[in-house]
Amino acid sequence: MDETGNTALARAFLLHDAHEAYVNDITTPVSQALQRRTGLKLAALMPGAAEQARRTGQGLARDALMELKRDLDRAIFGAAGLEWPLPPEMAVEVLHWDLRMLQVERAHLLSATPHPWAPSVECIAPARLRSRIRLWPWPDAADEYRARLTTLIPHIAARAA
Repeated sequence: MDETGNTALARAFLLHDAHEAYVNDITTPVSQALQRRTGLKLAALMPGAAEQARRTGQGLARDALMELKRDLDRAIFGAAGLEWPLPPEMAVEVLHWDLRMLQVERAHLLSATPHPWAPSVECIAPARLRSRIRLWPWPDAADEYRARLTTLIPHIAARAA
């Protein structure tokens, strides 16, 4: 919010990965591996149409995960009194900031990689922060998240009290 001053964007960004509280952070490589394996399993069951079955299986796995996250997001954003799905321009902004924060996390927390990441990550400027990212013990991280919820979406804290 320091860079944009946009409270609506800050609310949406705070909640954009909240579904991970229920399904964890299923990383892109893990999701792709599940899709591939599902496709291969379905292809093995249908050897006469293996290629079509493989593509269908991959699509089914991709869609199932996407729909699960979408349903959780609908419930979470609804409980917060926020619109879901996000308006297209807001969804683009949330993705933009997610990639900018990924750049910061990569620079502050990871060692150098032998190969470039996806162009969508490599070409974006990192977010400007007041200080370096520090790893917090989970109780501290939970307290900080709740504090931001209380600040940005106060009726949630009032309902929980």
